[in-house]
Amino acid sequence: MLFSKPKRVRLNVMLDEDILHTLNELAALNGSSRSHLLNELLRPSIPALNELIDLSERMKKEANQEKTDQTLKTLSNIEERLSKPVKQIPEYIKGL
Repeated sequence: MLFSKPKRVRLNVMLDEDILHTLNELAALNGSSRSHLLNELLRPSIPALNELIDLSERMKKEANQEKTDQTLKTLSNIEERLSKPVKQIPEYIKGL
């Protein structure tokens, strides 16, 4: 086997009704499950989210102005990377 699949874990989640409706519609268009769709939508953001967590933990440990300025630049970069997958959703839908 060339690679292993990530371990799947069951999660009970409460969603707003309009979000659930949209999720159901997208999953139906794609012929996939809601779980698969959520994984596909979130996966591209995971590296940036992990970087955000690391950065937050570092900020708690070390606080000075120079590092704060650098951190703000890094946060701006992370924000851009997190926005990119969301901006790609219309193209994803066109491919369905």
